[in-house]
Amino acid sequence: MSEKRRRPPRQIEASRIVLRDALGKVRIVLDAGGDNGFACINLFAKDGRNSVVVGTQPNGVVVMSFNDANLYGMLTLSRAGITLRSPDGRLAVSLGRIFDDTDSITVFRDGRPVWRSPSTRRPKKTAKSKPRRKS
Repeated sequence: MSEKRRRPPRQIEASRIVLRDALGKVRIVLDAGGDNGFACINLFAKDGRNSVVVGTQPNGVVVMSFNDANLYGMLTLSRAGITLRSPDGRLAVSLGRIFDDTDSITVFRDGRPVWRSPSTRRPKKTAKSKPRRKS
């Protein structure tokens, strides 16, 4: 028996690839972007209205955007932390060191912070306990 030669994996090179379903509707777009540094993968629902986009920005931040009838927003992952944005683009929740050098969770309403953890208040100082006597 002769051994079958392994072919090198087939590689397709392109800056943009569009995949269509059997009806010819666009379902997936792979876009490597241009010189601007953006790259993304778009996944479209069968009706073409709802979609999910996963992409990278020039500064290395990874972005995930959702667009459907029941959910719309954007999730951003960066070295500083995670942010969630509302449908109008305003901040909704941040997690991490987004605004300063402290790890925190911040909840926003109408783009303005309404709650933050850890508290920005300093904890009350407790009275120092007396050292124990040796017996």
